[in-house]
Amino acid sequence: MHSLFMQMRRQLRSLRSTRPYRCVRRVARTTSVRLAAGAVVVSAAALLLVTLAAAKKPHPEPCPDGVFLMDGVVLSDLQGNSTERSLTLEGARASIVGLCGTPVVARVKAKRKFTVVKAAVATCGEYPGKVRLAARISTDGCNTMSGVIRARKHRPRMERFTATRRRVAAAAFTSPARCAGCHPRQYQEWHGSMMAYAAVSPTMNALEAAGNRLTDGAFAADGDSPLFCQRCHAPVSVALGEFPGFADSHGEPSRAFMGEIGSRGLSCDFCHQVAHADLEGSLLGDGIANSAFVLQPGGPKFGPFDDPLPSPMHEAEPSDYLRSSEFCGSCHDVRIPGEDAVTGESFRRLEDAFSEWERGPYATAENPFGRVLSCQDCHMSAYPYAAPGTYFTDYAAVTPGATLRRVSTHYFTGVDVALIDFPGQDEQGLDAHGLPIGQARRREDLLRAACTVDLDVPDTVAPGAVLPVEVAVTNSGAGHNVPTGFSQERQMWIELTVTDAAAGVVYQSGYLLDRAHPETGEHEPDGNLHDEDLENWIGTIDPWTLEADLTIGADHNRRPAENLGLVNFGNEFRRVTAHGSEEVFAPFLANSMDNSHSIPPLATKRARYDVRLPAGVQGPLGVSARLRFRAFPPRFLRTLASARPDLLDEVHVDRNRIVEMAETRGIVSVAAPSAQP
Repeated sequence: MHSLFMQMRRQLRSLRSTRPYRCVRRVARTTSVRLAAGAVVVSAAALLLVTLAAAKKPHPEPCPDGVFLMDGVVLSDLQGNSTERSLTLEGARASIVGLCGTPVVARVKAKRKFTVVKAAVATCGEYPGKVRLAARISTDGCNTMSGVIRARKHRPRMERFTATRRRVAAAAFTSPARCAGCHPRQYQEWHGSMMAYAAVSPTMNALEAAGNRLTDGAFAADGDSPLFCQRCHAPVSVALGEFPGFADSHGEPSRAFMGEIGSRGLSCDFCHQVAHADLEGSLLGDGIANSAFVLQPGGPKFGPFDDPLPSPMHEAEPSDYLRSSEFCGSCHDVRIPGEDAVTGESFRRLEDAFSEWERGPYATAENPFGRVLSCQDCHMSAYPYAAPGTYFTDYAAVTPGATLRRVSTHYFTGVDVALIDFPGQDEQGLDAHGLPIGQARRREDLLRAACTVDLDVPDTVAPGAVLPVEVAVTNSGAGHNVPTGFSQERQMWIELTVTDAAAGVVYQSGYLLDRAHPETGEHEPDGNLHDEDLENWIGTIDPWTLEADLTIGADHNRRPAENLGLVNFGNEFRRVTAHGSEEVFAPFLANSMDNSHSIPPLATKRARYDVRLPAGVQGPLGVSARLRFRAFPPRFLRTLASARPDLLDEVHVDRNRIVEMAETRGIVSVAAPSAQP
């Protein structure tokens, strides 16, 4: 093959001097020799053209359609008012919102470094005369545009602009208040929920700011784990590209950059525009955790009904995914990439609520109800005021032609309440279906339905002897572990008190002491125990490094050496080194998540206390065991507040109220001292 090619090259060189190369047909008429030579030339030329065609670079593709937010003022209106403009490209049509809103045919041409866009509008609203647009989009990412707008009969006649691609058109999301026109019940239930609160939560904003500070912006828009928190807490703002990079944020919290709709957290348009799980984008390829959902803004609204009614406001399609626990699991598992130093898993389980449900009895029929119960069956039903999966009959929408259906509630009752002034928290009264309106009341009732507590004590004990006390806590009513969610910061503990005949305290654990907290403005004890820390650790946490300077407190858990001390079911952050393992108090400092303390569904955990009685104790003895819950340790909130007083203060700490989940009591007689011989 090589020799043939070399022969063709030599013949081609000799023929170029006699011009047969330029006129093959003329050469072919002269002699049969030249005909043969011409055939060789044609073959060589064909081979050359094929080679050149193969080597030729493909024609550049134009940048994709999108919405570009223009920086600065672009042609103020005739009254001199200026407004933010956005340029929309869709197919071969262009429009400028707020200026020339009617799409016109545009010339879009791809070049090597730019996609060029040109358009002319003969009539542009109130602007007289023709308006011309000439812009180019950099093909390096297709995210930035620069250009000029000319208006012949306008002052100024020409204005230059730059623009940045917005990932999603703002029109793809509407205010939840607009949805209230047809769905007033759902809106009223949702607007005081933790879904509506998620984006503006001061705890989330302060913790996200602390994480960025400690990791040099890993969770910022341009970080290694971009918008890790906001993708579930503020997904609309993420979709709209409202969050800046770390340096450009200047330390401001996330909520400072959210628009009105984005600040509404998990709004109507977010949930009902999620199409399906994101298998490829999820950490384990299972569509679970870390915002593993696919959002389709501007498309149909997905709902639970197989036969949605036509709506003049939007298209509607049924969605099995919206009804599934996997839909909730896209955010209610949180997995931190990086091997867990204890379990060896390729990630660390920061939140595990969905996985706890999935591997538990409520994901099967092996539970007291004999059927699968989804997340929605507890958190969007009449539960805990009726059995899980009990739904009401009502109108899904107040529109012509609407019929009565089985509907879900949108309270999304959980274990949190808002720490800021927020609607729907402490409201009194019942709704049309008999459910409490206030989020705090529903939260308390949900927690009281989660667990039962049993107490085992002897009938009689001798003075000076050891009183054995066993407290059994059963997760009898939750489909996942208790506590769950951000379970390393949840506190669920046993308060055990043993008193004598005069109500004097013989032993106590899980107690709280009233102290001053000058770091957040409480300069002397205020009589409020809701904002006090447990006595298992004494000391402080550095608000800038989140490293703890703590020592063991009087109520520290002494097990297994001795059956005394605090029993707390909250999970732990662990830092494992070559020298051992220690509890730390921030996820950014941990390389392992100890999730062994919480109680799985239908499981029971027992705590033993061996209480040494005084020799002269007077009976009968009273034994009280209370199971108590609090969303956050006050120490955690005060640490965040010390670093970000603009987000948290003592008022917020005081709103972190304790709920009494369950209580039981027992009586123990004290035997008379035996007669001495």
